[in-house]
Amino acid sequence: MEGLVQIAEFFDSGTAEVERAVLESAGIPAIVFVDDLGRQGPARGRLMVPATAVEDACEVLDMKLPDEPMETPLDRNWGLVFGIVLAVALAGWVSLLLRI
Repeated sequence: MEGLVQIAEFFDSGTAEVERAVLESAGIPAIVFVDDLGRQGPARGRLMVPATAVEDACEVLDMKLPDEPMETPLDRNWGLVFGIVLAVALAGWVSLLLRI
């Protein structure tokens, strides 16, 4: 599915899957992205639908339209992720230089 929009986030993936099934039974394609923190935490579910189906999906689920596209955790924390990757790369170079 291209042009997906997150319309809801659930604190458990089971609820998100139930809502996905409701949408698909109404003929609206939907997908759930599960984030379980590497199996170290609760499995959150993000309910996504094509951008063209947002209004219909919200009507079927009796929820208000999202005001703006919801950010993913990576969108909010891109600086932190980039910093960690950079630190790991630099640590590798330093350890390589110290061996020479």
